[in-house]
Amino acid sequence: QDVVFVLDQVLAADNDPQSPLYGAIDESRIAMTGHSFGGLTTYLVTAIEPRIDVAVAMAPASLANSTLPVPSLTMLGTIDSVISNPNARAAYGRSVSPKLLVEIEHTGHYAFSDVCLSTSDCNPPTTLTSAEAHADVLRWVLPFLKTYLVGESEWSPLLGPPSQPGFVYAAE
Repeated sequence: QDVVFVLDQVLAADNDPQSPLYGAIDESRIAMTGHSFGGLTTYLVTAIEPRIDVAVAMAPASLANSTLPVPSLTMLGTIDSVISNPNARAAYGRSVSPKLLVEIEHTGHYAFSDVCLSTSDCNPPTTLTSAEAHADVLRWVLPFLKTYLVGESEWSPLLGPPSQPGFVYAAE
């Protein structure tokens, strides 16, 4: 409900000529994304908020019934020691199409944040560096949003199976 409240406030500010957000938001194109607990929040909010058009869940915590009811991209680190990748994969399986699942090899939970805690999840050179992981995240998130949120179909070929190693990929 907090996220719905914030969305209401941001959209109200978009319609307020006194707001710095006035006219800055396209209310017909709203995405939600989250990492870890924010990924769980993405599952919960998209289930109750029809204004969300697409979702990106990154290393998401998930519940037994988590699902994404909108076009979605789920991203995981193959060596994540914080969340349950099997649970996130199951949530992907329950989600509606179109959907993509991209797992970045040699990276863990922190690939999706600016924090690199010295753990098995983030331990270069055994794992990707933060910069390498962020490049891989952007390589998928940007074309996904351009394709499914903005409607620019010329980006969709970038959402096909990866041509380089380092990823586990599924799409429906």
